[in-house]
Amino acid sequence: MENAAPVPALVRPPNWAPSVSPRRVPLWRHAVHIVVAIAMIVGIVAVTVHVVPLILGRTPRRVHLSAIALVGRFLLLMLLFPPVVLAHELGHALVGTLAGWRLQSLFVGPWRFVREGARMRIVWHRSFFYYGGAAVVTPREWTSDERIRRAFRQMVAGGPLASLLLAFALTALLAATHGGAWRFYVMVAATMSFAIGVGTLVPIRQTNSIRNDGLQLFLSRPRDRAGNPRPLDPGIRLGALVLMLTERRPREWSVGMVETLAASPLHQRQMFEYYRALDTADASSARDILQSTIDRVAAAPGVAASRARQDVALEAATFEAAWRRDLRAARDWLAIGEPALRWDPHGVWIARAAIHAAANEQPEARHALAEAERNALRRMTARVDLLRAPLIERIRMLLK
Repeated sequence: MENAAPVPALVRPPNWAPSVSPRRVPLWRHAVHIVVAIAMIVGIVAVTVHVVPLILGRTPRRVHLSAIALVGRFLLLMLLFPPVVLAHELGHALVGTLAGWRLQSLFVGPWRFVREGARMRIVWHRSFFYYGGAAVVTPREWTSDERIRRAFRQMVAGGPLASLLLAFALTALLAATHGGAWRFYVMVAATMSFAIGVGTLVPIRQTNSIRNDGLQLFLSRPRDRAGNPRPLDPGIRLGALVLMLTERRPREWSVGMVETLAASPLHQRQMFEYYRALDTADASSARDILQSTIDRVAAAPGVAASRARQDVALEAATFEAAWRRDLRAARDWLAIGEPALRWDPHGVWIARAAIHAAANEQPEARHALAEAERNALRRMTARVDLLRAPLIERIRMLLK
């Protein structure tokens, strides 16, 4: 049962630092990315037309295309890309499942396949022009760092392996057949798949937070250059732990999961412990954890700390509205946290729903909850809707 005693208000420290806006990506960088993408596709076509026939022992053919035909063929090539990416991501999913992990969701282009119980639900992800891909595969339990490392490496290697196998299979199909306009597109798909398989094994950091398959394999290697055992990379450990914890709501976490979380650094576990306290009806402990988090991030420098303050402000807005019914304090916290809409729309819409529910504005609260659910499935990688289930449940209680 929830504590009967009133819960004290959350306090914003006097040394609370203002938000720092992250630097916007210059427009010229977007133009460069577009030019590079087009150059890659043109390169793949050139390799397909001139190099692949030589490998197969055939004479390259000259291709004369009008401007309209060139645009049409380019669009067809763009349509070939999602199936090739799908094969890569299915490789991650299949090998990860065979290694004992569980598929949580799979992104391919604008689609996301989310596991709900025994079935997969299809939702639109971001926009139609999002051509990335990702397979989110999570540990069932945390047995040991070494077992996590082994399963993780197998799962990561499954993607490039699937791409290379598809490339070889399509090349074998071409070698065994003759004639047909479809052969050009099969050659392009084979070349694309081979390029993805080899390219993802080159260790690079795609963004500040995204590592490609090659870098993940490099960072998760069991030994260093001197042959000494290496601890599991902290980023990989945290990523696997976060995905495992978001597989189910906090009150359903096993003893092993709670113990693994407790052994993690304070800044990595505080918010998870906050959600668990709420989900076990311990609002007083949840408030203390949240206040401790607020104090920790209050004056930290840098853009990352600024984002952390906005994230924790959203949680404070929801807590003040849903558990204390203090609308003024909730709105003050929400004003700080609303810029997080760019990276955490789920949290922003939940905070808005809590404020509307506390103000007895039921239509607005129900609309905000619906938006939170939509954004959780479409825009977030982990299942934050399960992690924040106690918040959603509390808001629905206020709406009865």
